[in-house]
Formats: sequence, C-alpha cells, structure tokens
Amino acid sequence: MTFYALASEGLKFGLIEPGWTMAFQLINTFILYLFLRRFLFKPVTEFIEKRDFEVKNNLDSAEKKNLEAEQLMAAYKEKIKHADVEGKEIIRHATAKAEGKASDIIHATEEHVEELKRSAQRDIEREKARALHHIKDEISSLAILAATKVIEEDMSDDKHRMVAEKYINEVGDTRW
Repeated sequence: MTFYALASEGLKFGLIEPGWTMAFQLINTFILYLFLRRFLFKPVTEFIEKRDFEVKNNLDSAEKKNLEAEQLMAAYKEKIKHADVEGKEIIRHATAKAEGKASDIIHATEEHVEELKRSAQRDIEREKARALHHIKDEISSLAILAATKVIEEDMSDDKHRMVAEKYINEVGDTRW
C-alpha cells in the first residue's frame, strides 16, 4: 500500500488518528509540560542549583579550614621548636644563676669561717693571757711559800706583797 492509499482510508497511521482527540492530547501534554515545568522542574532545578552552591561553599570552606589548619600546624611546630630552645635557654640561665648563688654562698661561708678563725684566735689569746695571769698568781704564791720556808721567819703581809710583786715583775718579763 502506498501512502496515498492509506490517506484515502481516513489517514489512519496505526495508533495515531488525526482528529479532536489528538488535538486534546497534544494540548493536555503541553499543559502538563507547562504545569510540571512550573511546579516540578523549576523547584527541582532551583533545589539542585542551591544544593550545588551549598556543596561548593562547603568544599571551599573545608579547603580554607584545611589551609588554616596546615598554617596553624606549621605555626605550632615552629612554636614547639622555639619552646624547646627557650626551655634550654631557661635551664642554662637557671643553672648559671644557681652556680652564681652557690659561689656567693661558698664565698660567704669562707668569710664566716675566717671570722670564726679570727674569733677563735682572739679567744685563744684571751685564754692564754688569763692562763698566764693565773700561772703568775700561782707562781707568786709558790714563790712566797718557798721564800717563807727559806727564810723561815714570819713576814708581814706587806712584805709578802712586795716580794710577790717584785717576783711577778721579774717573771712577767720572761716569755713563756
């Protein structure tokens, strides 16, 4: 069959029949397209564009935060290096300060020891002088006793004192 033969039979092309039904179907399809475009395609497209924009913003924000984190990490690593150096410097400074204080304490202790030696020497000299004075008193008493025995006469107290003083003066001149 040819096209012209088919056209004479009422233009039947299988499932499609030209006519009012086809016109309503085309109008309904066009209205459905406009309705879907207005209430479905446009909101879905806007939602997808909005979501795409949010995802891009989130990715940009994440990338910025990642860069900031890397910068902070580098800054913290640098601070840790400086903290280590500062810690060593503080320890060195504290050690030097402690050594200085130890030196001062040793110096003060040495001065105190020298002062104690001088004080002990003065005490020794005083005790020596006191002992010499005591020995002189004892020697004078012994001398008087010996002189009394030798002379065997009773001497008066004044005479005893004079003899004792004379003997002490003579003994005092000699070194012990």
